[in-house]
Amino acid sequence: TTFYLCYSAFVTKKYNRDTLIYQMNNFQGEMEDLLLIWERSRKFALDTGAFEKRILEQSMFTGSDTDGLFPVFENYYKENPQEEVIGRYLEYASEKERKGIIDLPESMHAIIGEEILAGRISDRETKIHFLYYFASRKPWKDNIRETVVKIIEEFLEEEFYLPVYHVYDQWIDFPVEYLEKTYLTYRGGRGKNVVLYYQIAGEKELTRKRYLNEVLPGMYIGSMYFYQNDHVNYRLEEDDTVVSDESRLRFETFGYEGDESRFFALNHFSTEEYSAQEMEGFLRKIFFTDRLLKLL
Repeated sequence: TTFYLCYSAFVTKKYNRDTLIYQMNNFQGEMEDLLLIWERSRKFALDTGAFEKRILEQSMFTGSDTDGLFPVFENYYKENPQEEVIGRYLEYASEKERKGIIDLPESMHAIIGEEILAGRISDRETKIHFLYYFASRKPWKDNIRETVVKIIEEFLEEEFYLPVYHVYDQWIDFPVEYLEKTYLTYRGGRGKNVVLYYQIAGEKELTRKRYLNEVLPGMYIGSMYFYQNDHVNYRLEEDDTVVSDESRLRFETFGYEGDESRFFALNHFSTEEYSAQEMEGFLRKIFFTDRLLKLL
């Protein structure tokens, strides 16, 4: 039959333009064979757009992933940047990377940023992953600025706070409540129930309980308010098992130089360098300010 004659010519390297076109239109097989047909068709300068789309669709349907797909995607994206399959494949590939199955090249992450900016990618985890991926890649900072600002401003409007935003503080005016918090990042197993139990020394309240949110596979974030001189006893549990490896936990607190945060003001006044009289003066000031605002 025609199919087997074309396939025989292909495997024996006796193919030509016509046999390659027939293969692109009719061959159904393993990803490795599809990529080989694509490579040889590119060398003949054939129109591979429809075939590239089929390769991407098959990859997402079967879960077959290989580095050889990235050139296929990038070539298809160059010619068809607004095709619906582009956003779907990028979300798919980003998820695979988050799960540690594949490693995307930086060029693919840059395309993800362009698609987020264009509004064609809305997946929350893809956006979060984008922020963390580029947080340590300074040479890319200027190229991703618009996308970063778009993502962070959207999240801030939702009051969805992550410590990674602070890496990009030169571009963002953060609300006071974001800066006031102490953030805890924990890296552990995926899909776990992660809970922080803590007690502040000197308080009569029983141990407090804070659930951490899994924002990326195996990455959990929580936030709380601590004063500078608080002494905190805590333990972290993952599925009711105490986490003993301190290297998997990271606490972050950010500085603030404005004057509209009562939390930061009280934080400074609670240190030893300020007297009780100065603290009293500040408390009187905010008390009368509150009364005046109520009268207004």
